[in-house]
Amino acid sequence: MPWRSYQHPAVRDLVWLIASPPLITAEQANDAASYWPCADDYLALYTRHESWLRRLDAAPQPLDMALSQARDLRLGRYAEDLLHFWLSAPDNEEFEVVAEHVALRNNGITLGELDFLVRERATGQLWHIELALKFYLGTFINSAELAWFGPNRNDSLARKIAHLRDKQLPLLSSPPGLVWLAAQGWTSEDQPRPWAWLKGRLFQPQTLVTDRHQAQWFTVPEFQRYAENHPYHWYLLEKKHWLAPHLSTPEQHQALKPEILIANFLGDEVQALIGYHDGNEVVRCFVVGANWHSRTCPLMINNATA
Repeated sequence: MPWRSYQHPAVRDLVWLIASPPLITAEQANDAASYWPCADDYLALYTRHESWLRRLDAAPQPLDMALSQARDLRLGRYAEDLLHFWLSAPDNEEFEVVAEHVALRNNGITLGELDFLVRERATGQLWHIELALKFYLGTFINSAELAWFGPNRNDSLARKIAHLRDKQLPLLSSPPGLVWLAAQGWTSEDQPRPWAWLKGRLFQPQTLVTDRHQAQWFTVPEFQRYAENHPYHWYLLEKKHWLAPHLSTPEQHQALKPEILIANFLGDEVQALIGYHDGNEVVRCFVVGANWHSRTCPLMINNATA
């Protein structure tokens, strides 16, 4: 976990965005037409750029300046801004950005928007990168395998994979995509290869967790029992801090006692928490209200049968 040795929060987030493992394997994606890198691929990518990232950590002012100009503060856009800063850096020796956020339309209807089109400097290979940052909770629904659903119950990992594979990644091989490429002066020999950059975390049910450092989720009673046996300092985790682990407790917030967190829970509420022990982050979790699972089940069943 190389990001733990970086001091600046945004640089640490960027390192996590590059070096962390993907949510799924290429085999799980079932998509031979696109590049779904494995964990070793991303670690190798990080290693090739480690010197640059270390220099940025020592002098992060350009990154701070770039991020200060962001108008969209959503987590996904923050991740895009981090990736843009790195990919488009003049001294990035591996990649250069040739286009980004290009909306492709057919008869006035928007088919989608490509995130990044980058050129590999050494080979000239074009890569169409689609970045997705997702956080899912695992649960069993009519299956021996975990199914993964977003905290807001409106998203699932299976649905996201299908959307990437069937809609987003093939954009530049669609007729409007080919027309756009030709208009930029590229030929069929320059056809970009799709790259699924799918990062985030999968939160295991607490009953399946064997390592306290694993991302996990609790019902309120489960969290109450866990907190009684693990006297950590608990903090609410704001969404903008969902990427890399923290190096120290959030100075701007006070630790919250578990009984206060539990007393304030609503029926379908979901809270992201981090627990600290001796000044170190030891657990990152979601706590879900009593109604979360029952309200999620219809979505789960629909996804399972789709």
